[in-house]
Amino acid sequence: EVVDENGNTVIKLGSADGNGTIETFNKHKNQIVNISSTVNGDGVINTFNSNSQQIVKVGSTVDGEGTITTYNINGEGLVQLSSTTSGDGSVTTYNTNGKGIVKLTSTTDGDGYISTSNKQGVEMVQLSSTSSGKGVISTFMIKK
Repeated sequence: EVVDENGNTVIKLGSADGNGTIETFNKHKNQIVNISSTVNGDGVINTFNSNSQQIVKVGSTVDGEGTITTYNINGEGLVQLSSTTSGDGSVTTYNTNGKGIVKLTSTTDGDGYISTSNKQGVEMVQLSSTSSGKGVISTFMIKK
């Protein structure tokens, strides 16, 4: 443990489930960075704003591939950079209600795929391609 001139903890070193942890704190005694691991032993970095609300998480998927997620002040996701189950890149943006509204990723064949959704997170438009290489634009209507 490292303390400042007033005796307040500013860095804490420890362990959890046999893995090392590092925590840093601001002058208000709020945690601002946590470096630890997942239950699988993969590294995780969490950063927090001055009020200890999580704003960024850098870690790994269940398959061990990298992922970065940013959060708004309410703890809802803003942007996630990650991977698909087949290992292709994926970017998702979220609205203030935590609903995924734009997704840039790939099809199961490895072709590009863009999806946009309405504010409730319901997919409305898809841009992709067929396995034979033809472009596809799909739009959807909500039945009332």
